[in-house]
Amino acid sequence: MRKYVTGYEAELNRRSRSFVVSMRPDGDGKLRRVATATCGCGATHDVGMVTSVPPEILLKKFGQAGWYFASRGDATCPTCQRTPRAKPTLTVVPPTPAAVPATAPPPPPAKPTLPQPIPTETAAPQPPKEPTKMTASAAKMTAQSLPISLMRRIIGMLEERFDTTSGQYATGWSDQKIAEIAGVPRSVVTEVRDDGFGPIKADVEMQAMQAEQARIGKALEKLLDDHVAIGRRMETYAIKMGVK
Repeated sequence: MRKYVTGYEAELNRRSRSFVVSMRPDGDGKLRRVATATCGCGATHDVGMVTSVPPEILLKKFGQAGWYFASRGDATCPTCQRTPRAKPTLTVVPPTPAAVPATAPPPPPAKPTLPQPIPTETAAPQPPKEPTKMTASAAKMTAQSLPISLMRRIIGMLEERFDTTSGQYATGWSDQKIAEIAGVPRSVVTEVRDDGFGPIKADVEMQAMQAEQARIGKALEKLLDDHVAIGRRMETYAIKMGVK
């Protein structure tokens, strides 16, 4: 199958040694952008690209599929990761008696050295970023036309505030809030999140409360209907008995 490489794909391939990006015709003959990773065993994995995204988000999507990339860019498929590697064995060869003079005392045993803990620095909490006022040109932006710096800023906030496992934002965060901080339309943030991090999943606890609210509402409607019905019966009975 013939592959097509445009300027954008060539730039991505130059910046990342972990995968190759190209344009391929699909079953209908339409070109679509595909990122392909190849393992040393020959296995490959493709990730379709809806928007023009930086290498970081493509590596994240490969990681969600179980692929691992070394710092130098080598890709390893899930099967090779599960294959245990043979551990090397070390053989200790004692020194020969001829190497030590007869009159020299035996050297004292070396004291074992314990690894020293590496101090870690705790990053100071960053103050919330001020919203960026949306300009007229920003209001017309799409995910495909985002500058790379703005795309990285949005992806950074999504990585910090959106849980891909639960499909939920952290408390107080949403597509709208990220859009206001970045100064872009909400639809742009939604498209980037859907493509790179997944859709927002339903909140189970909220669904339970909504179901309980609906049940109580139906019960109140029935009580109101019963109240009106007994009132009508009382009115009919009063007329029948001549009671005003």
